[in-house]
Amino acid sequence: MEVKQAIRYFKPKSFEAVVALDLIEHLNKEDGYNLLSDMEKLAIKKSIIFTPNGFIAQSGNSTFDLHRSGWTSEEFKKLGYKVYGMYGPKSMRSEYHQIRFKPEFIFALISDIIQWTYTLNHPTKAAALLTVKNL
Repeated sequence: MEVKQAIRYFKPKSFEAVVALDLIEHLNKEDGYNLLSDMEKLAIKKSIIFTPNGFIAQSGNSTFDLHRSGWTSEEFKKLGYKVYGMYGPKSMRSEYHQIRFKPEFIFALISDIIQWTYTLNHPTKAAALLTVKNL
């Protein structure tokens, strides 16, 4: 199904909330903006997006694994979204949000602590973005 056609399958305001997790970065910018628009048309209360912070190249076994766009907190804020920083600092994560440093368990714990104490409210520094638009 093409993203541009998603709105054709449901009536406007069919869902309390519409959520897209780790999806928008797999679309080009035009299709991403169309997705956001369609989600807002379908949702009664909230549109929620989760995506990496900025463009992060991603390899994989399929063309569906490739990232085609990157999204920033500033872009979402301009569209009326509240933005939260997730997964701690961007500098500590790599492809698929994997921890860059060893021992991984210790640095994952450090990343989580930094998320809750800093990047949650400073999304420009975060590895990923959780965005919420109240409609």
